[in-house]
Amino acid sequence: MQINIKKLLLLPVYTESGTRLGKVGDVVLDIDNHSVWHYVVHSGGLMSKDTYLVRPIQVKSITSEKMVVEESVTKEPAKEKSLPTTNPAKSLGNIMSREDN
Repeated sequence: MQINIKKLLLLPVYTESGTRLGKVGDVVLDIDNHSVWHYVVHSGGLMSKDTYLVRPIQVKSITSEKMVVEESVTKEPAKEKSLPTTNPAKSLGNIMSREDN
């Protein structure tokens, strides 16, 4: 299956047990290996917003309707700024927003 970035962004994310984590807000790419480094998932509303960094190995399935991830993703919310320092990565969401302007 293939999915374009515009459909991937804002895709709802659930754990295997059905707990909703949030929506895909960004995708960070490893440009050396031409692969996904992690998906950035935002949850919460206006008052509280957690960010989860989901590695591809933690993704169980992606359809046009939703992304399903391992239960372990819910255990440690991470800050979006924790990008790899030794691995050059680019944020696909940032690239897309610059192209739209």
